Amino acid sequence: MLYLLLGASKAESSGNLLHFFHGLFAEAGAETMEHYLLGLYGIDTKDPDCVDAVLNTRFTDFALGDRQRAFEPLLGDGIFTQDGAAWKKSRDMLRPQFMQTRTKSFPFIQQEVEGLIETLSQVVRKDASIDLQPMFFQLTLDTTLAVLCGRSSINSMTTEHASGFTEAFEYAQSRLMLRSRLGPFYWLANNRRFRESCEIVRSFAEQVVQEALQKHAEYSTNDTSDRYIFLHDLIKTNQDPVVLRDQLINILLAGRDTTACLLSWVFKFLARHQDIQEELRNASLDLESHRAGNLPTVGEIKSMKLLENVLHESLRLYPSVPINIREAVKDTELPRGGGLNNQSPIFIRKGQAVGYSLYSMHRLERFWGADNETFRPSRWEEASIKDCRKAYAPFNAGPRLCPGQEFALLEAGYTVVRILQTFDYMKELENEPKEFKHSITLVVAPQNGCKVRLGTGKSF
Repeated sequence: MLYLLLGASKAESSGNLLHFFHGLFAEAGAETMEHYLLGLYGIDTKDPDCVDAVLNTRFTDFALGDRQRAFEPLLGDGIFTQDGAAWKKSRDMLRPQFMQTRTKSFPFIQQEVEGLIETLSQVVRKDASIDLQPMFFQLTLDTTLAVLCGRSSINSMTTEHASGFTEAFEYAQSRLMLRSRLGPFYWLANNRRFRESCEIVRSFAEQVVQEALQKHAEYSTNDTSDRYIFLHDLIKTNQDPVVLRDQLINILLAGRDTTACLLSWVFKFLARHQDIQEELRNASLDLESHRAGNLPTVGEIKSMKLLENVLHESLRLYPSVPINIREAVKDTELPRGGGLNNQSPIFIRKGQAVGYSLYSMHRLERFWGADNETFRPSRWEEASIKDCRKAYAPFNAGPRLCPGQEFALLEAGYTVVRILQTFDYMKELENEPKEFKHSITLVVAPQNGCKVRLGTGKSF
């Protein structure tokens, strides 16, 4: 137990936590293993069949467990902290809104990405070395806010509650990850800054909800815009300010962080792999809309096979939520991992935790080959990829499959295309370490950001 705690702490500080957990499977020589931590026995797995059992075929046998209580100070009683009937109610309430974002929210994406392009163009003229990561987090925050409540930027919020929101949001999330890893001892991570950060985020969300409730009647009768605003539509089915606040924070977290992390990893890979970058840039410049002097369309973004492969390969190597956990609510079993040959079912006691690593599952050599650690988008064109799909779940799986995945991929894809259309070259910095380091809150991001040399004209 001490080895596990000290090793994880050291690995986290050095940006290698996922590598550390990945190595434990190699040490065990198995895809499913038992651990003993803080007086409790748990199961960890990277076996696709076991992961599928937890997320899909035995979905009702598992729940979030301590995560509900660990996440409550920030996320309240929202869809990502709920189980059972409460979760089903939230899913049924939110699903129609997510369906609408697939088709009606593209103008918001265009608006915010074009704002990013303008900012980048101004900055690059002054200094070709730039960290894209904080800009991606700002972009996805602004886009998600625009879709949720029609506001295009955190800076447009005419309230004192907007002050310090981003910093508070990020700090609170970092503590949620710690609380989650502490299991039933989550309450130990409850310092003053965490409590104050949660209050800042909740106060901001409450103000947004109050404004939306006040304007709901006006919006319903007088709005002639074809833009879709998530919160206004949600109010048609529920006007409880606490419910709206909690769901708003939950969706804001998912919409901002997962896509920003994806973009950061995509551009780190493209900066390192110049051949893939050039091929994707040429494809972006060759779009009919670009040749006509217009912005890319939804259809064009979705039709770009290389872009799709780049996004898939980035999510394979660094899924936004790389590790997760569920708790058995009844005696159950996993289909494989026990016995002398590791092929027998494993008995799971009620209350026992099962952790699953998408990071490790996405690197299984028996599915992804000897180059499983290599960024190679062309693998998604190979016939064998059909057999690999069961070992790929970046947006979760089963009933809790992420309803916003299409929007996230569209936002990320459009951003990639527009940056490549605007700038002639992008290179990684000379001192970039060979092994990418990462940091983990609820999501995984590059530890040292996404620092690149970006410019137009002749590359230097």
